[in-house]
Amino acid sequence: MLVGGAWKKAQLKNVDGSSATTAAGDKVALKDVATISENAKTGMPDMIKLDVLHSASILDNLEVRFFRDEIYTNVGSVLLSVNPFKRMDYYTNDHVWQYAKASALALKNFDLPPHIYSTAKTAYETMLRSQGNQSVLISGESGAGKTEATKYVLQYLTTVSKGPDAEGGQSAIERMIVDSSPILEAFGNAKTVRNNNSSRFGKFFDIQFNGRGEIVGGKITDYLLEKSRVVQVAKESCMPSARRPTEATRMGESSPRAELPRVLPALRGRFGD
Repeated sequence: MLVGGAWKKAQLKNVDGSSATTAAGDKVALKDVATISENAKTGMPDMIKLDVLHSASILDNLEVRFFRDEIYTNVGSVLLSVNPFKRMDYYTNDHVWQYAKASALALKNFDLPPHIYSTAKTAYETMLRSQGNQSVLISGESGAGKTEATKYVLQYLTTVSKGPDAEGGQSAIERMIVDSSPILEAFGNAKTVRNNNSSRFGKFFDIQFNGRGEIVGGKITDYLLEKSRVVQVAKESCMPSARRPTEATRMGESSPRAELPRVLPALRGRFGD
């Protein structure tokens, strides 16, 4: 049943018109009561297959999987992820190749569990077959894990795509694309009360491939969405959504005086005076 905007499990005692009474004696509107999904109790990898589909069964299914450290769940071709706020052990190159070598049928039957690598694989292989552009859209609220998810998509693409000058598994271009993320984060991420590394801007990664599926170039366009918030400190005690300065701003503030002539021009060029 829905209580105070949150779903709570309860056993109904009786139903009277437009209201219901639980075994604990709570009375709620009948519209705020939903049937428990039996499938959700098992933690279904694809929620399209839930026997009862509503927000309560979706949350129940995600909760079951989350506490099994299964943070990815499919809804058809859409992948949902829940930030575990801890390091997981299924992002190695061995895992990348597990998904890269898996057949479409194996992924459809969930012989391998849902994963961001599966989404990246679908986009990459569809691009090769169709010789056309493909996109991966990553969205979510602050702290949901969008920046990390983007890194794992890039990890997959740069691992399975081998350039002609590859060294140690990656070409020079691939290494530059991956290594650019920390630089962008330094100039555009800030600590918030909900997220220690919150992106204050949107990013569009345009990765260019040749006909053999090798990365030959890339372009990163960023959209600074909250310029007014990243250059000053707000009091967290009176503003729950207060943002702290970006990493680069803090680097500028904490740099030795001798380093400021080198740091400040870069900050001015990015944020203005």
